[in-house]
Amino acid sequence: MIKNIVVFILCLLPKSLAKNMVLKVFGFEISKYCNFCSNLVWNVSRFSMGECAVIRPFNVFRNVGIEVGDNVVIGSFNWFSSAPALRYLSSFSGIFKLGSHGAVNSRNYFDCSGGIEFGKFSDLAGVRSIFISHQIDYTNAKQTCERIAIGDYCLISANVKATPGVRVENYCLVAMSSVLTRGVYKSGNMYGGVPAKFIKPISGEFFNRTKGSVT
Repeated sequence: MIKNIVVFILCLLPKSLAKNMVLKVFGFEISKYCNFCSNLVWNVSRFSMGECAVIRPFNVFRNVGIEVGDNVVIGSFNWFSSAPALRYLSSFSGIFKLGSHGAVNSRNYFDCSGGIEFGKFSDLAGVRSIFISHQIDYTNAKQTCERIAIGDYCLISANVKATPGVRVENYCLVAMSSVLTRGVYKSGNMYGGVPAKFIKPISGEFFNRTKGSVT
């Protein structure tokens, strides 16, 4: 409890080299050159930031493990959490992972109870997306968790909903306001709708980038 309180206070401080160095004493794996702004952090199992990663202010990290790679960007007002009581249901439970040069924009919600992973160079664009990785199995009246996995070089548009067991392969585009239901979305395609269906094959410079930022 004492450690959680101290970490909570430290993470509220503005970004600085000193803040990063002190957080390392408390088990954070964080480069001194990361930009880790003022955020609400409580009971994290792991917090790892790669070189030159940026986490902007006013996010909530609660009961999760965070692993973000080099040169990633996480925007503001996102919520990352998990249900600790459900962690035994998934080997990847309670983890949010974002690969190198990936990006998550602002005002999104992530239930990481079953684990959520984005590959390298993938971008969650826009706002108001919701990723839910646990649910009630009404046939057995039990809670279940399944990992949500987004591949490399994927572009997920605004206001997308993802349910437990979603797996989007590499080089995919998911249209705005789509609902991804459990299953595999094959590489190199655009998907959209409620529920999301195949629309067409795609290609473009987004899927060949050598740096994460899109200007």
